[in-house]
Amino acid sequence: MARTVGLFLGAETANWSLAQFTDAARLARSLGCTELAVKCADGSIVWYASQGGLSAVRAACLTGGLDMIPYLYSYGDKFGALSQEIAVCKELMQLRPDHAAMVDMEVEWDGHGDWAKVWKDAIEPVPNSILYLTTWANPAAQNWLDVIAAIRDCVNVWVPQEYDTSLVSDESQYPSGLHMQPALNLPESWPGPNDPVAAAKTAVGRGHDGVWLWEYGLAVSNENIVRQIAAVLGSSGAVASGNSGSEGTNAVITIDRDAQGNVIGAHDGTKHVGEGFANLILNKWESASIALPETYLPGGNASIAALGGTEIQTLVWSTTDGAHAYGGNPLRNAVMSLVTAWNTAQASAKSAQDANASLAAARNNLDAQLAATQQQIATLQQQLTTAQSAATPPADPNATAALKIIQALKALESQIA
Repeated sequence: MARTVGLFLGAETANWSLAQFTDAARLARSLGCTELAVKCADGSIVWYASQGGLSAVRAACLTGGLDMIPYLYSYGDKFGALSQEIAVCKELMQLRPDHAAMVDMEVEWDGHGDWAKVWKDAIEPVPNSILYLTTWANPAAQNWLDVIAAIRDCVNVWVPQEYDTSLVSDESQYPSGLHMQPALNLPESWPGPNDPVAAAKTAVGRGHDGVWLWEYGLAVSNENIVRQIAAVLGSSGAVASGNSGSEGTNAVITIDRDAQGNVIGAHDGTKHVGEGFANLILNKWESASIALPETYLPGGNASIAALGGTEIQTLVWSTTDGAHAYGGNPLRNAVMSLVTAWNTAQASAKSAQDANASLAAARNNLDAQLAATQQQIATLQQQLTTAQSAATPPADPNATAALKIIQALKALESQIA
């Protein structure tokens, strides 16, 4: 049976964009986590109005491949707002189809069995609700036994904060018979010596069906620890509720990334594939098992003949719709189709590049011709101006004829005289 590997997203998310929630869910899932616990309210103040509200945040997480359980930090009646906090909890329970929500009760609740009874009386009648409660790992030392007794009937899952090795051993302070999924602290020096992988093994040994990890920032810097914990729990990378598909029965598929966060491969503990199938697993499928190593085909230069008659890859996908296996000739045919499509795309791109180059050359040629023509016009205009300024106006032929007539008349006049 698949167990829960939940990851807390705390106060750092208050001003996150929706894309950051998607990226966080995608990374958490690649590490083997099955659920997110996202802080959605502080006391009676609900967050994320500027991001579009709680539903938008949940949708962003689902886009990344994991669902979220919304949680609020409760101050009890410290500020006289216990009833408002209860109303917020009921609001959070409306976010998911299973009406699951989480409340974080800590120091403000110490010794307040009276507040706990008020909470229980208000939440217990909520139909079909699922309440997770995270609090101290050492309740006897924190004066919490009366609180547990008062509230236990409305709590479905207890999440004791077993944040170091000593606190793991304090779980016996809880009454027996509680459904428990302890919260583990990813490696850091506070509060004391800590081995979260060993704590996860202890949780499984105690019969617990899940653990929760504090928190996202530490997970980013301790990815291998998260993977180890997921392997201990036997997590199958559960599919987010709200996506198509559901949990598969295969081993956890872990996405490998480089220091910059780029996908470089995937493995399930024994089998490995490279970047191509890793991205396919990450982006397209809900769960998967890997049968053989991946064979890399270098784009359009792949030699189909070199594949011969061998099995180059078998990949088995397990979903609620059935199993899909690829191998042998069907796979080679699929690869050939892909490479043909690649070559066609490359040829089309080359033709487009050549056409663009021809258009650019033609335009450059026209630009040169236009410039030469403009220069010729300028030269002709200059020549015309020079010629017009130097030319002598031609004689009027009518004036010349008149002059000749006058001269003839004068000669005739002289003869008569």
